[in-house]
Amino acid sequence: MIGNTHFIAAIAALALLVPCATFAGTDPHSTDGLEAGLANCAAISSAQQRLGCYDSLAGRQSPTPAAKSGAAAAVPAAAASATSAQAVAPAVDPKFGLKEAPPKQDPVSLTARVTAMTQSLQGRVVVTLDNGQRWEFQGPDAALGTGDVVSIATASLGSFLMTTPARHKLRVRRIS
Repeated sequence: MIGNTHFIAAIAALALLVPCATFAGTDPHSTDGLEAGLANCAAISSAQQRLGCYDSLAGRQSPTPAAKSGAAAAVPAAAASATSAQAVAPAVDPKFGLKEAPPKQDPVSLTARVTAMTQSLQGRVVVTLDNGQRWEFQGPDAALGTGDVVSIATASLGSFLMTTPARHKLRVRRIS
């Protein structure tokens, strides 16, 4: 088991050294050409052309024509494409991504007369108002009846409260 580990480590080290020895046809002990090539590739602004430049330094075949021509030819092409990309790019809105606060609204409420009260299949009380709206709440309220005037106001977190003539507050949900 230990012998296999050393063998695998040796193979991995060779796999890392072989590309360095064949690096763009340069001497593996010379770093002058490597540093110059990397500097040329780093100066390219286009991601695709920069990758092609690095691939050509590593001796890989690149699918892009600009990358096959080498690092020296890719630099002018990248500069030309960067200026054309700037001309084509639309102006960026300085407020892009910022959330604008919604305008504050006064609390909305309505006052209406109860025209009908029924019970849903789930056991909730359904109240029909004279304006045609239907609201439901959980559990019966003995103090609420047909003909009573109720007010419904907005509450926290988008909910609504119905106030009965007996000043009972019921959390309601509009169903139609």
